[in-house]
Formats: sequence, C-alpha cells, structure tokens
Amino acid sequence: IFNIYLSNSMWGKINMSRKGNGEGSIYYENKRSGKKRWVAAISDPDCGRVVRRFYSRDEASVWLKATLNETHAFDVCYRENMTIGEWMLLYIRTYKQSLRPSTLRLYATFMKSLLPILDLKLVDKSNQFPIQNHFNYLMSYLSPSSVHHTFSFLKSVIHKAYTLQMIPFDYSQGIIIPRKSRNLSVKVFSKEDIQAFLDYFASHKTFLHLPFLFGLYMGLRISEVLALTWDDVDFENALLTVNKTLTVDSSGAVHLVHWTKTISGMRTISIPDHLLSVLREAHATASGHVICGATKRMRSGPYISFSTFYIAFNKLRKSLGISPNLTFHCLRHTHASLLISNGVPIPLVSKRLGHATPNMTLSVYTHFVPGSDNVFKKNISMISDTFKGLDELVKPVTY
Repeated sequence: IFNIYLSNSMWGKINMSRKGNGEGSIYYENKRSGKKRWVAAISDPDCGRVVRRFYSRDEASVWLKATLNETHAFDVCYRENMTIGEWMLLYIRTYKQSLRPSTLRLYATFMKSLLPILDLKLVDKSNQFPIQNHFNYLMSYLSPSSVHHTFSFLKSVIHKAYTLQMIPFDYSQGIIIPRKSRNLSVKVFSKEDIQAFLDYFASHKTFLHLPFLFGLYMGLRISEVLALTWDDVDFENALLTVNKTLTVDSSGAVHLVHWTKTISGMRTISIPDHLLSVLREAHATASGHVICGATKRMRSGPYISFSTFYIAFNKLRKSLGISPNLTFHCLRHTHASLLISNGVPIPLVSKRLGHATPNMTLSVYTHFVPGSDNVFKKNISMISDTFKGLDELVKPVTY
C-alpha cells in the first residue's frame, strides 16, 4: 500500500536532489522585548526564506529535519501543496524509523482504510468535513476498535503537522467518533477446565504442555513463550527473563526479535516450584529453545510457528469439551485473576504481566479485586452516617 500510494503521489514528481542555499540553520533569538526563542530557518531560491520559532532547540531541530527530510529531501515550496497521504509517508519515514514489521503492516492497513482522504491538501482548512464523512462511512462496516485505531493514527499524523506549524490548526480535534466500548468481561478458565488439561498432559506427551504451564503459572503471552531459550531460565534462583518475542513478517516467515510488546514487557519474574521441576526435567533432554516441536514439519526454522501452535491448541481444547471462546490468551487472564483474587497487590501483578502501568491492570481486572463491592458498601454507609450526624447538628431553615 505504501508503494502504490507512493507511485501515484507527488513524491514521483519531486526532484529528490535539493536546490537552494544549504540545509538551513538554527539560532537563538533574544529580543529586547524579552522574548527568547529558538529559530529554525531555511532558504529556497523559488520560495524564499521560511522561518519558524520554537521554545526549545530540540523542537527547532525536529522541524528543520522534517522540512529538509534529510533521507528523502523535497523542495520547501511543495509544502503548500502536500497532501495528507504524502505527509503521512514523510511522518512514518522521519519519526517511525524503527518500526516492527507487524506495526508497519498495521500502518499500511490504516492507510488502506484512509485512501479516499489521502489526496486532500494537508493545509486545507475545510478538511474536517470530508474526514468526518469518511469516518462515518468506516463506522458502517469496521469494528469500533478498528475505527478508533485508524483514527488515532490519523490524529497523531495531523497533530504532528500542527506542532511543526505546517498547518494553521489541528482539524483532527473536531472529528467525532463514537466512544470505544471496552469489553469488561474477561474470560478465564474454570478449575474444571484447568484440571482437564492437566489430566491430559499427565498421560500424553505433547509440546503443548510447557506453553500451557507458562500461560497458567506465569501469565506469558504466546509470542513470549515461543521465543524462550534455556538461557532465559535461572534454575538456581527460580527466575525467568522475558526479553524477546516471535513476530511474523509480511511473507509469513517467523523471526525472533529482542524486544517485547511494551518496554515494561522486558521483565524478570519468579518461577513457581511446580513449573520449575517440570522445566528441570525438560532441560535434561533438550537444549536451545524451550518450546520445540517433535518434527521439522511443526517448526518454522528453529521455532514453532503461531499457526502450528494454535491449530494444535484449539484441537486439544475441542477434544476436551472446553468452550471455543476460551483461547490461549485466557490463560494469562486466569493467571492475573487468581493473583488478584488472592490479594496480591495490583502493582506487583502489573509488573509480572509486563503491563505499561498498574492502571491498565486495574482497568481490566477490577472485578477480581476481593471484597471491592463490600468496601464500596462500607464507604457508602460511612457517608450516610455522616449526613445523619449533620442532620442532627444543623436545623432546617423554614421560610
């Protein structure tokens, strides 16, 4: 989608070698009026001198870099005619240089959904109306979650253009989309479901055993489980280091990357005794990757592919008569709910799960906090008693 849009956009018409007088300048301006600002300036023989003022040198540098586009330079005079799509490409190239392949594919999906409005002029003040109409159309066939993610991407692109003073105001602020309804019903495995799995693993040897235990006892994501190597397991201190994941590129090939879903996902967490003993037995007969397929057909290189894992897991779940609504990720929810319902503090649960903030953990698992409704009821009673006391102290005024 990037290449298709690129071939039809103004980028194909621009002379990619810079004309003009150098690459711009940044200097500090101290006026007699007391206003102190950093100034970024660039000169072009056709468009004249373009000057912008900022509160910090960093902001000035960012604007100058975006204007010059050091990697894919373009003429400043074309900025007035730049479309939203062209700025979107420049935004990705300039500010999103270290994207994961999966994130880049996601951005391509967003651009595909936004194709009808990508030819709008970036500086056009009337863009708000056609953009609103387009999102009204998207809401008729996309899920609310997809619409919100697409809008968040577009909003960040337009807001960046506004902060760089490329457009007079941020017209994305006026776009109205329905509030995203969060599904608060977190699905977890019942005690009977878990026992059914454990009984099966006790009598059958399968590569699904360890992933199941990692999900149930440690709350790991499947991308984290399949990337584990034995170097990540500290048997002496009963600790597991999570610092890499598996990802799939556009061709379907599986790659190991040394990062996790979030920065907080890079964590070292304790291993329960039962899982540690199972890992010791597995380590005695294996090396390299913790989760290994029995045959080469089951693997994608040295790793088990996501599709292979999900096919096997779903087949086993179906054979055990467990609801199809319960996925492998529900083991992570089960792990978190068990910790919270047994009184483990939310910050510790958040750290173990690799969530960005405890608030995220709390927003998902609030209803598992033990006695939360009783506490609320008690507080309401205290408020009620307070008002009763005030009623006795303050006599009503009659007119």
